[in-house]
Amino acid sequence: LIWIKSIKFNKMTNTHFRAKSNGVWVYGYLYNNFDRGVNQTFIVRDNEDTGTGEHILVDSNTTGISICTMLRDKNGNFIYEGDFLRDDETLEDGETITSFYPVVYNAATGCWCIDNSYYKNHSHLVPIIDYFGSDMLVDGNIFDNPDRLPKMTFDGIKDIYEINKTLSNESDLPF
Repeated sequence: LIWIKSIKFNKMTNTHFRAKSNGVWVYGYLYNNFDRGVNQTFIVRDNEDTGTGEHILVDSNTTGISICTMLRDKNGNFIYEGDFLRDDETLEDGETITSFYPVVYNAATGCWCIDNSYYKNHSHLVPIIDYFGSDMLVDGNIFDNPDRLPKMTFDGIKDIYEINKTLSNESDLPF
């Protein structure tokens, strides 16, 4: 006699992907009909009433194609790749510092992470659950709020290069 433990899963919804098409976010399945001789990608939204799907073409007017992590924030909203998770930290003097961390997929570990690096260049990825636990809050995304990403400037690199070159020449070092 084998006992099988029943596991209750949350009902899967038809919002596994999202994309911004002509300024409007659409949610549904990602579908490509390359097998029919035409290479077009669609977001397909099911219409529960009629049993048909609405096809939204993913084209040059479409941005922000993101997959759902199937995790929810503390308000019950699904978390998608590219969302910003908000972290409010209160200092000893009562001042609150707000930070935003983009959600990314780490293929090396197979888990959803936040990009905790300064320049948000995926150099320091931390699993979402390890960082936030259950206190996650979605607040915007990298497509609607790109101003939250730090700007990398390379203006000072030329100056540093010139200084290093001058120092190297004066010290007779080979580099």
